[in-house]
Parts: sequence; C-alpha cells; structure tokens
Amino acid sequence: MPQHDPSKIMGDPKDCWIRYDSEPNQTLEQAYRSQNGTGRCTPMTHYTIDFELMLQRKITTGYTRRVCRFDVDNNAEDSKTTSSALTTMVQEQRMLRPETSRFLHALHKYLDCRTRMYDKYLEVDEFQTIYKYPILDDSGGIVKCENPTEYKANYQQQSIEGRTVQGLDELYQAAEIAEPIFRKAIENKVQQVLDECGNQNGSNKYIVFAPLKKKLRAEEKARNDYCDRVPGPPASWLCDIVRGSIEFTCAKQVLKCLELIKHDDSLHIVKVKNRFQSPSLTGYRDIIIHIQIDTKLGFKHICEIQIHHKLIRELDKTLNSHGHYEYFRSYFAGATASLQERLTDLELINGGEQQLLDLSTLDQLLKECIDEKRLARLEMLFRDQLCEYDWALRVSRKLLDLRLNTYGNCHSLVSSSLKSIAGLQLLQDRPEDALRFYKRNLEIDKKLFGQNHLSVADTYNDMAIALHRQGKVESGKSFFERSLEIKKNLLWGEHSAIAELYSNLSVSLQQQGRLKESMELCRKSLQIYEKNQGKDSSSTAIVYNNMSIIVEAMGNQDKAFQLGSRAANAFKRHLGEDHSFLACTYYNIASILMKQGDLSDAMEYCLRSLKISERNLSSEHCFVTMTVRRMAIILEQQGEIERATKLYETARLQQRDSLRKRFTTTNLYINEVTPIDTAPCPIYFSSQSKLAKPWRSLKGRMMSSNGKSQA
Repeated sequence: MPQHDPSKIMGDPKDCWIRYDSEPNQTLEQAYRSQNGTGRCTPMTHYTIDFELMLQRKITTGYTRRVCRFDVDNNAEDSKTTSSALTTMVQEQRMLRPETSRFLHALHKYLDCRTRMYDKYLEVDEFQTIYKYPILDDSGGIVKCENPTEYKANYQQQSIEGRTVQGLDELYQAAEIAEPIFRKAIENKVQQVLDECGNQNGSNKYIVFAPLKKKLRAEEKARNDYCDRVPGPPASWLCDIVRGSIEFTCAKQVLKCLELIKHDDSLHIVKVKNRFQSPSLTGYRDIIIHIQIDTKLGFKHICEIQIHHKLIRELDKTLNSHGHYEYFRSYFAGATASLQERLTDLELINGGEQQLLDLSTLDQLLKECIDEKRLARLEMLFRDQLCEYDWALRVSRKLLDLRLNTYGNCHSLVSSSLKSIAGLQLLQDRPEDALRFYKRNLEIDKKLFGQNHLSVADTYNDMAIALHRQGKVESGKSFFERSLEIKKNLLWGEHSAIAELYSNLSVSLQQQGRLKESMELCRKSLQIYEKNQGKDSSSTAIVYNNMSIIVEAMGNQDKAFQLGSRAANAFKRHLGEDHSFLACTYYNIASILMKQGDLSDAMEYCLRSLKISERNLSSEHCFVTMTVRRMAIILEQQGEIERATKLYETARLQQRDSLRKRFTTTNLYINEVTPIDTAPCPIYFSSQSKLAKPWRSLKGRMMSSNGKSQA
C-alpha cells in the first residue's frame, strides 16, 4: 500500500485514513462531514480520496459509508477513467442480480396468490362452517398409539384374497374391481346432496373420476414416501390408486356431503385432511378423504375422494398456484413445524411489484430483527437458494453480533457463525478474509471440544481449501492431513467423511505433480462412496471430475473426457443444470477438448460453463475470469484475434475488480494485474457444501407456467 506523508493531508488524518470494516459509524460520519459536503479530498497531486463512491446505507447504529481511496496518475484523463470504472463497480454491487429480480417477482406473485386465495375462502365460507365441521378419522389414526413408529396393518391395501398386497400387480388387480363400487357410492352421495340442497350448477358435472393412477407414478410414490413404513411392503400404503373429485358450488353442498359420508356405515373414513383448516402452501383449500369400502367380495379397498369448492378451484387455476408451489417447495421442505415462520420470512423480503428490495432495505430489516432463528433462515435463503452472497454475508454478520452479545466470545453458536461467514467469503473469492474467520472459529472449537473433535477437523479441511485458493498448496495439504488424521481416529474407515478427505487430499497431490498417488486416493474415495451411496451420486461425480483432471495430466485425453462426461451427467441428474459443480466440469471438459484440437466443442463447453457461473457467481469471481480467459485462448487459436483481444481485456478488468474487492480493507488501489491461470478446476468437499438444487433450477418451469458449494 502506498504511504503518504500525514503532514500533507488537509484536515485530521484520522478523518481520511479510515477502514470501513472496523471503524465505528461516528468516525465514518466525521470523515464525510470533514469534506464540507464536496465529497472530494485531494491533499496531494498523486492521490485522491473520493467520497462520491461511498455506499450509503443504514445499519444498526446509523448511516455508514464505504470509503474508497485510490491513486491518481499524473494524466487527468486516466484519473477520470479510473473514477468512472470504480463508480460503475459500486453501482453494480447495488444492483439486483437478474435471477434475484425474477425471484422477487415470483415471490410477489406467490404471496399475492395466498392473499387472493384467502379472500376467496372468506367469500365462499363466510361463517367458517366448513372450517369448523367436526369430521374425524374413524380409524383413530393409522399410526399405532403404543408404538408411533408402526402403522395399523388393518389399513394396508388388500389383495382380492383378503390379505395384504405384496406388490403393485396385486394392488391394481384389486383396484380394478373396487373402482366401479367406489364410483357408484360417490355418485349416490352427490345425488343425495343435489336432491336436498338443489342443483345450483344446472348440470350433472359435479364429479370427475380420474383413471387409475399410472403404475410408474405409483411405484415412485411407494418408493419415495413409504419405503421405511412398518409394516411393509411400501405398495400396500398407496391409497389413491382409485380416486375421484367432487366440485360443489356452495358451502351448504360441501357440508351436506361431509355429513352423508360421515354417517354412512359402508364408507369407513380412514383419514381426513381438512385443508379449510390447514390450507396448502399456496392457500388452496379443499378436503381430502381416504375411504375404505367393503367390496362384499372378500376384501376391502381404500380410495381417495377430494371435495372442492368451485370458486376456489377456478381461482386456483387462474393463479396457477401449483406453479408457485413447485417454485418454493425446496425452501419449505421439511419445515412443517416452522411453516408459518418461513412464510413470514418471505413476506419480510417481499419487494412488491417493483422488486424494491436492495441492500439498504435489507440493512433496515436487519436493524429491526433480533430473532436468531429468523436470521439463520434468511441466511440460508440468501446463500443456498438465491446465491446472493452479499446479502447472506450481511445477515451472517448481524447474526454473529447478536450471538456475541447473547453468549459471549466462546460459544458453539458464535463459532458456527464465524464458520458461516468464512464460507461466504470463500464463495465470494476472498480466501484471505475467509482464513481470518476460520482461525477464530478454530480457536473457539479447540477451547470447547479439544484438539481431536470432528468440528475441529472440519475447520482444518475448510482452511486447507482457502489456502489452496491462495495457491499455498503445501500448507493446504498439511491441513487436509490433520483433518484426515482426526477423522480416522473418530470414525470407521469407510465413513463418507473420510472419503471426502481422500478426494481433497488427492487435489493437493495432483497440483504437486504426484499423479499416481493422487489417483490412488481418488480410487479409495470412490470405493467408499460407491459402497455407501451407490455408483451414481453427486459425491461420486465430484471424484470423477477430479479424476478426469489427473488422467488429463497423465496424457490420456479420451479417458479424461469419459470421466468428465460421467461427472457432468451425474451432476445434472442430482443437482440440476444450474449448479456450480456442473460449471466446473464443463470448464474441465473444454480443457480436454482443446488438447484434442476440437476447438469448436471446447468453446461450446466454455459457453455452458460461463452461463451457469454468471448465474451463481459475481462477474468478477476468479472462476468466471478463468472461463473468459480460456475462451479468449480458444479464439486466438482459431485465428479470431480481434474477438480474442476483447475477451482478454474483459478478463483483465474482471480480475482487477476482483482484487480490488478482495483488498478493500487495506484501501489498496490495483490497476495492473498478472493474467490469471487457466488450469483445470478441481472440486473440493467442504463442511459447508450444499449439494442441493437452488431455486433457479426450477425457474424455467416456473416462468413458463406464468407465460453452494465450493469450486
């Protein structure tokens, strides 16, 4: 960092030489005011402090301003260009990513859908008569009271011989016989309703009987939903092979139908889901009843009937509520207990029709929020679902401050926050800052748990990744080895956590040129994963990606391409087509194709990689820069010098901006940079890796219906 004579600075040096990340707000405010509102301070001809580039936003104690100091060359035009470039960089930081803007648009539509569905419900059931109707499971619940892990065998589906079905063939054989009996019973009930309440529809189109559920879908549901249910088999718990729906036009008809079903001894109510009481995520309300009918042929069969209100159903179709459900399903997965809390979180960040959520709005939100659990949920939302790492980092810092004030400096939750912040900084391509927080995290964990604890081992692993990102391979290798030693002492030899370390350590050896040793560790890792998770998983895909890099370095390009393609296909199946791991694999395949002389296909894979990276990472992230530079190299080899030159310059500016962001705490101005390396990109197993689909994996489906990980 250039040094300047403090005596040449106009005003108090402390007013100018300030650090955004550590100085209190009062000092920052004073620094701004000391410029008498001009926004510029030029104490010497060789450098300028420009306060026009400060980001103004509110946090917990008032306004803060980010101060950018940079040197000015003697050439005034260069100075003007530099100022403009920095201003553009700051503006870009304030803009919403296109994916996040689309998310906010979808969020607004989703919450509007819930509101309109609720208003419609109040219209059709003004006095909440359906909500309050006392219809209960005649079964008393299908779970055994004395043993909640087991279910009542008498509510398993029966074969035509009257015993529990053993597979789909027996189930469908019984369903085909039970279907006409079920249809007749429901038709009789609807006719009774119309006789007593009147046919307000003016037609007989009240009932829709769906065909038997397709076997492929039934097999999938049995496997996914009932594979662990005791007693088995899973197929015996499928209750919606025979199904139908009734659509009434008024609450009176709905209530009469419920009353008739409730008092009919031939229709045994097994299970009721009254969604007028507990609506779906989109606010849709209906009633779903599982009814066991006696066929009088020696067996019973459970069927499903859905009771809808016509006006609610019509609005549901108009709003495309199912599309909204699909879009947000991953956020609500497993969140039954905290469903309302998560809905409130989404309402909290709803920017409305204009998507007005920005960093200043978020800071105001954080200023008012003192709920630890909510902050943790918002952090997960921004980091894992939206890949908005700046926002996630702000939430993480707020959560850290809250936990420090609540629990003190030496607490496991404080340690967890430090690790989370470090992981976010690594995702933002700031390994130096990440290491500082990992060290604090490690210090607390050692005090709390001792030297030989899994949490300590995880931190060693993550620190090794940060060191690798700085190019310190040998230091990183030693941390991987420490982590591996601890986990070998605490876990059995074929634990997946040990496989992770084998894979990570293989990267260190590969980068040191020890290819045979590296490949041997990859094989060990792969063997464990295939035993624990099968041959096709996201974890084995990571190992295949890293093996392709080793094989490429050994000179076997064909084998490397096969391994890379295998990894890419597995990532697409398990993580979706927008995951950063897939971008890394595409980038590596491009490297292989370049060596094979297939430049056109290499460019195609680079473009695929870049498309994914720009959706998940900032434009100046090192991986984006590496991809752009590789594309420039391809164009140069193809003889397109002009296009290649433009991409080289784009990569240079991206790298420069990245370094400026990485070293903002030192106020160092960086103009010239050494071109970034375009070596193959390994994938590491981090303790904070999230092998899950982000929301953008569902965006294509969502938008058409409406017309995180370390790499």
